Amino acid sequence: MKTFVVMAILWKVLCRDRLGLGLYVILPIAFLTMFGLAFGGIGAGNDIRIKIGVLDLDHSPQSKALIKAVQENSERMELEQIKGDDKSKALLSVRSGDYPGAVLVPKGFGESLLSKAGPLALELYYDSSNPIAPELAQGKLLEGASRGLAPALVVRRLDDLKEMAGPLTQRQEALRTMLTKASESGQPLQTGNPAASAGVIPIEAISSSSNRQDRSLVTYYTGAIGMMFLMFSASTICGSLLEERENGLTARLSALGIGPWQMILGRFYFASAIGISQFLIMLGWAALIFHVHFFELAQVIQLLMLVPLAAGAAAGLGLIVSVPCSTRRQQATVSTIIVLLLSALGGSMVPSFMLPQYMQDAGAFVFNWWAIQAFQQVLWYSSPGESIGSAIARIDMALVILTATALFGLVFARAIFRSRT
Repeated sequence: MKTFVVMAILWKVLCRDRLGLGLYVILPIAFLTMFGLAFGGIGAGNDIRIKIGVLDLDHSPQSKALIKAVQENSERMELEQIKGDDKSKALLSVRSGDYPGAVLVPKGFGESLLSKAGPLALELYYDSSNPIAPELAQGKLLEGASRGLAPALVVRRLDDLKEMAGPLTQRQEALRTMLTKASESGQPLQTGNPAASAGVIPIEAISSSSNRQDRSLVTYYTGAIGMMFLMFSASTICGSLLEERENGLTARLSALGIGPWQMILGRFYFASAIGISQFLIMLGWAALIFHVHFFELAQVIQLLMLVPLAAGAAAGLGLIVSVPCSTRRQQATVSTIIVLLLSALGGSMVPSFMLPQYMQDAGAFVFNWWAIQAFQQVLWYSSPGESIGSAIARIDMALVILTATALFGLVFARAIFRSRT
């Protein structure tokens, strides 16, 4: 009987907290909707879109036909031209993080399609931190070749037949002549049967991180998981403001001359310090156990700037979430929802390149997405001997957004907290 009395009391307390009661109902629906929208298309892959760079050194009708065919027949891959005539630009565009993969069409590719030696291989540089890009790019390149380079591929089949079975018939020779002219002009095969263009274009896949064997894929998750825990810990620390207000400690501190601004700054600095400590411990563990490398001078300077600002931005979020709430129960529930939402959008739960395109676009509007991308630039894409100026330039936008988030959190919390006290 006494147990039921306790349960009745807890129910009455919950009913008085209408927001908390509503969140109990809304929370499961919100999370199901969020993860359904975020991950519902991963299995089918219909909405995953990847940008791949392409450097055409051949500039022949055949290379242009290949690129055009890939662009027209792929909804999941977008080719972007890389300017220049230097072969290394394709590799550098991947190493710098501009693209998860880049295709190099070598000089002489068009002429090699009809030569006895066989076609020159396309070179596909890929970033091993994105396992989807190289597989998708190879498949779409082969599909594009079967369409855009069909005349040349069929001519090769006819030449193989001639070599193995003897002279071609008059009709076969006429077909070969017509297809040869179509190939030289870069025209597609005029047939509705894709099987007629059966052929193979060699593709050489080359990892852009071949000189970075000491780097682990954990580098991505070091920043991603680190940001999620920074937000959780900052929300917990800032939530103690509500406990102090509920038990009257805020009023007693005010009587001692400690105003709202000092209380907010105290929480902000403490949450930032705890966040910095957590991230440094995580970096040390990642280096010790998973061999994550961040010992270059440029990397150290980047981390000295990035880690405090990331912790400050998380503390600012903690203030934004905590101060408007009326009770600690509300704050705990609301902060959990917001942190998990931001983690899903920012790429802490699943790498952002695996999300549908609209989720990737939405991620650019949350500060932790910028922080995760910046940590990936520092830990994965940095190169030995890189200048400090160029290293900071690659994360400058993230530094600005993290600083703005921290300042906004302080200003917002001061305005709301003063009115509440």
